Amino acid sequence: MIQAAEYRNHVERMKGLLLAYMERTADPQLDNYKTLVSGGRPVVVQPPRKFVIPE
Repeated sequence: MIQAAEYRNHVERMKGLLLAYMERTADPQLDNYKTLVSGGRPVVVQPPRKFVIPE
């Protein structure tokens, strides 16, 4: 993901903060985020049509 060593600690800290927030708020994408940060491929679900912006 991030290759520059000077940013690595900052990125890891921010990932941890985001994970804690998602757990605290019962974010519906929590499992996808955990999959993503562990190197897996998250499942992207298409939003309902009412949330899609027409072209």
